[in-house]
Amino acid sequence: MINSVGKMSLRVFMSDSELVYAAPTGGEPPHLGELFVLRGSDRSVLLKVVGHGYVSTIRNELLAMMSRDWDNAEPVQLTYSGSPTTFVAKLKPLIERTPNTLRPVRSAIPPGTELHRARGEDLAFVQRSTGLFLGHVRSGYTVLPVELRLDPLRVVTEHVLVAASTGRGKSNLLKVLLWSLLESPKLGVFVVDPHREYYSALIDHPQAQENLVCFSPNPKPGEVKLAINTRLIKPYHLNGVINLSEPQEREAYLLYKEYNQDWIEQLLVGEGLESSAGRFEEGDLDHGARVARATLSRKLMRLLSVNSESSRGIFRLPSSVERGDVNGSDFLERVFEEVESRKVVVVDTSNLSEDAELLVGNMVAYMILDRHMRMKQENRPLTPVGFVLEEAPRVLGVDAPENAYMKLAREGRKFGIGLVAVTQLISVIPEEILANMNTKIYLGMASGKERRAAIDNALHDLSEEEDELLRLDVGEAIVTSTSLGFPVPIRIPFIDEIKRVDVPRRVRPGEKLV
Repeated sequence: MINSVGKMSLRVFMSDSELVYAAPTGGEPPHLGELFVLRGSDRSVLLKVVGHGYVSTIRNELLAMMSRDWDNAEPVQLTYSGSPTTFVAKLKPLIERTPNTLRPVRSAIPPGTELHRARGEDLAFVQRSTGLFLGHVRSGYTVLPVELRLDPLRVVTEHVLVAASTGRGKSNLLKVLLWSLLESPKLGVFVVDPHREYYSALIDHPQAQENLVCFSPNPKPGEVKLAINTRLIKPYHLNGVINLSEPQEREAYLLYKEYNQDWIEQLLVGEGLESSAGRFEEGDLDHGARVARATLSRKLMRLLSVNSESSRGIFRLPSSVERGDVNGSDFLERVFEEVESRKVVVVDTSNLSEDAELLVGNMVAYMILDRHMRMKQENRPLTPVGFVLEEAPRVLGVDAPENAYMKLAREGRKFGIGLVAVTQLISVIPEEILANMNTKIYLGMASGKERRAAIDNALHDLSEEEDELLRLDVGEAIVTSTSLGFPVPIRIPFIDEIKRVDVPRRVRPGEKLV
């Protein structure tokens, strides 16, 4: 909801190269995070309130005498109703604007200068008519009529970090971003949806039929059956998914070398559909190899929810696919075609284990990265692709084993592939990976450790904003990006607010109007 801006001004009484101190000339005192502007004849300076408080106007000498620690003296109350105090706001200059340029503020703001509450027109230089919609510019509690939109190709392919404590609006922000990407597709997007919340939010989009695809184990009309043939799985797809000992990993690669795409079926059921644990005779393998293969077999059966007789989940052993069932051999090819067509591809993993969900993402990420690498070598055009990654520390944390998402974080930009990584814990992600993320969106953070990690890894100086990061309400955020000249405070609308504006009544896929 857009708010109106009340009239109020501040008068500067002190400043240095980093901060400005000012007192209100009348009206309600400003709030933390509120924006003010110095309007000059040849320049304007945008500032933000980063601290405030009441200070006494009693002379320092008298204060010192009043607070002296006399023996047996009664405590003296220095501040009371009607005492000589004044409100002081501490402001940080954000950006200086001249008729032709935007630049950092390098000149001091002299005492006596009047600062005015920022209005929509003061932030008009931020607004663009198209692009990835993040929210509306916010001044304290006030939402200004200025949309913050960024170039989706640049932002997504150069990696995005979304960080916040639980319940501060991370999932809603992702829904808003995906909704915006559906408006005018510029890139393909792959989304693993563990709660089926993203597809449920996006299905009402006016362009959903053209630009949205959903793979689901239990598809509804208009959705695609999620089935994955085990012949598509390669040993390195298991990196970061399940823990394998060195002997187990070695046996996986030996099996792949011997049986190629049929390595999992040969391990699990063998030529005579016999359990692998009983197939390894004394003369075939040494004891260590037999134990490693038997253990590997059990781990894969649990991961894939398969056995020698049936496939209970989304993974399909070729020998157990029933007549008329989807065998899943074209899953990766189908996903690649859809993202190359610049669609948002959602995989419903609400019925999958966490490890199986991670395997699906690993398979797709490795596949797209490998293909884009080959296409670049052949000088073929690359379609930009973004991967939405929830709970990023699982695969990007300092203790996470090497996996596809780590490769994307380090190398993906070269091949037109970016991550939108979501986390509660910035501090456990290596700095080398955080340094590759050129847009960071910070919502409210309760943990002091995480606030400091956010500040240390921001694209702009947020050293004075720790207090604001603690007090951000649900849906409020600070955006720091190489696409912006200063950290922009925003309010992200709830997805239902956007739907009320954007969505006419329409027929959903497979639905008929009566």
